[in-house]
Amino acid sequence: MSLFQSIKRVFARSERDSGLTSPLDPRSGQAWWLSFPFIPDGMALSPHQVFEVSAVWACCNIIALNIAAAPWYMLGVAPNGRRSKLPNDALAFLLNVSPNGETTAQAYKEALIFQALIHGNGYAEIQPNGAGRVVKLQPLMSERMLSPTRDEQGNLVYDYTNPNGAIVRLRAANVFHLRGPSLEGLVGQGTVLAASKAIATAAAADRFTGSYYANAATPSGVLSVTKTLQPKEREELKTEFATKHSAHRNNGKPLVLDNGMTFTPIGNDPQKSQLIEGRRFSVEEIARYFGVPLFMLAEPQGSQGYGRNLSEMGHALINYTLTPWTKRLEQEAAIKLIPASDHKVSVIDLSHLSRGTEKEQAESDEIRIRSGVVTINECRETLGLNHGPEELDHHFVLTTVQPVEKALAPPPAAPGAPAPNGGSSADPEQDGEGGSQIGVDAPVDPNARALLATVLTRSLRDHERRWKARTKDLRAHVAPQELETRLSAARDELRTKLAAELDEFSPAATSMGQPFNPAALAEAVEAGADCTAVASHHLGV
Repeated sequence: MSLFQSIKRVFARSERDSGLTSPLDPRSGQAWWLSFPFIPDGMALSPHQVFEVSAVWACCNIIALNIAAAPWYMLGVAPNGRRSKLPNDALAFLLNVSPNGETTAQAYKEALIFQALIHGNGYAEIQPNGAGRVVKLQPLMSERMLSPTRDEQGNLVYDYTNPNGAIVRLRAANVFHLRGPSLEGLVGQGTVLAASKAIATAAAADRFTGSYYANAATPSGVLSVTKTLQPKEREELKTEFATKHSAHRNNGKPLVLDNGMTFTPIGNDPQKSQLIEGRRFSVEEIARYFGVPLFMLAEPQGSQGYGRNLSEMGHALINYTLTPWTKRLEQEAAIKLIPASDHKVSVIDLSHLSRGTEKEQAESDEIRIRSGVVTINECRETLGLNHGPEELDHHFVLTTVQPVEKALAPPPAAPGAPAPNGGSSADPEQDGEGGSQIGVDAPVDPNARALLATVLTRSLRDHERRWKARTKDLRAHVAPQELETRLSAARDELRTKLAAELDEFSPAATSMGQPFNPAALAEAVEAGADCTAVASHHLGV
C-alpha cells in the first residue's frame, strides 16, 4: 500500500458514517473529505490538507487574522444620530477580549472566519442570561452542523451533532451564523470548495516537485533484460534496483548492469512542463477566488496596478477583500446580538491598515485637525497615546481659512464714508465717466496670497510624493528599453492630475496676476526644487 493510499484510508469516511448522522470527531485524528467536483481520485484532499498549499494558507490567514485583530467597537446612537464609543459595554468585552472565558476573542474570530472560508459557514452558539442579554459565544464545528431547516411552526432551526452522536436542536436566534458567498442566503458556499480544482492542481504540482527533488532530480526508467523473468524474479530485481540506485541518499552511486541488462531513463522535464510557471499561475488562480491582492502573497507581479504606497495598498486590501466579510459579521451581530431597544451598532475598524508611513500619517492627521474634522485627542487615540488636557477635545479651525473670493474682495466701505477709489457713490453706475468700479484697483490681500501659496504647496508636495513613488516603482519593475516610455506616460498622467487639483483655485491665482502653469510647476518639482519655494516664487509671496 502506497503512502498516499495509507493517508487516504486514515482520512476517508467509513460506510458507517456516510449517512451524516454521526460526523467524525476531528480530535480523534480523522476529518471529513471535501467533495471536490471534477477532481480525480488521486488528487483528493481533506479540509486540513488544503492548507498544505501555501497560497491557500496565506489567503485564509490574511483574511482571518486581519479581521480578527481589528477592534470591534460598540457605538451608542443618540436620537440625533450622533454615535459614541462604548468601551465598557458587556458585548464589546465579548467581541474584543473573550467570548466565553475559555478562548480569546482573537482565536474565536479566527476560527469563525476560517471555517466560513473552508465550509462556507462559521457557527457559534449564543448563550443569553435570564434577561436576554448575551453572556457567552461558544464556537461550533461547521462539520457537525447540518443545513438549517424549519420546524412545524415554520421557524428556522439548526441541528448540531455533539461528539457523542446526540443531535441538539438550536433556535436560529441562538446561532451566530457567518455565511460565505451564498446563492440562497441561508447557507454559504466555501471559497475553498469553489477553488477546489485550482487547489488540487497546485497540490499536485507541490507533490511532483517534492518527489522530483527527493529523488535527487533523477528520472525513473525501464530495465530491459534478454531473458524472460518470472514474477518473483521481476519483483526482486525491481526492489533491488530501487534500493540501491533511487532516492537522494543513493545519488552518484555507480550503476552496474550484467547479463545484457539495459536501463532506459524516462520522466518529465520540469522546464518543458513549465513547472515554475504553472505554480506561479496557481497562486494567481487561488488569489482570484479569495479576492486577495497579489502583493499580499509576496508575488512580484502584485506591485503593478494596486497602488504606489502603503496607504493605497492598504485601501485595496480593505475595499476589495476584507469589507465584505466585516459587513457579514456586523449585520449578523446587529440581528442576533444587539436588541433593537438598545440603540447600538457595532463597527469593525480597519482604518489602521491604511495609515501609511509615519510621514503620511502625520500629514493626514495635521490636515484633519486643522480642518476641524477630528480633535487632537482623537488623533492621539489612534496613535495609542493617552488623552491630553480637556482643551484638546475641542475642534479647531484656522481663523485665516476663508473662501478665496472673500479674501480677494475689498473691505466694505464704512457707513457714510465715500466709496473706495475716490468714488462719490456706492453705485458705480452713478459715478462719472472718470470714476472706477469698486475693487478694480484695490490691492490684493497678502493674507489671501499666502493662503493660496499654502494650497499650492500642498498640491505640489502631493505631486512630488506621487512622482517619486511612481519613478521608483517603474525603475524596479520595467525593462530598461521600456523605461523612458513608461516614465513619460506616468509624467503626463500625474501632471494632468495636478492640473485638475489646481483648477478650483486657478481663477483666484489669475486675479492676482499669477495664473497657474501646472506643467512648469510640475517640471520644477520633478527636478528636485523645494515645493514651498516654488509656490512662493510663483505667487510672489
